[in-house]
Amino acid sequence: AERKRGRAGVADRERIRHRDNGLCQPCLRSGRVTIGHEVDHTIGLAQGGTDDDSNKELSCYDCHKTKTARDNGKRTKTRIGADGMPIGNHHWNT
Repeated sequence: AERKRGRAGVADRERIRHRDNGLCQPCLRSGRVTIGHEVDHTIGLAQGGTDDDSNKELSCYDCHKTKTARDNGKRTKTRIGADGMPIGNHHWNT
């Protein structure tokens, strides 16, 4: 599947942001409320996903980075704050 580019892609991303109320959907499923920034394919196009709206969701930077790394078979480093606790969307922070 080919992703939409240009004006059509911008319109798609705006529609998904509006549909998801500007909130990160993976965070909401975990009980957190976080502003979403990236429109992401739930099942990546490279993994056989479609470019339909039903296969897209809004996610925050941390969730998007983690999912992209996971999709590429990699892990992300957990950032640690001055207090020794994980920063961002870590399961300890729920």
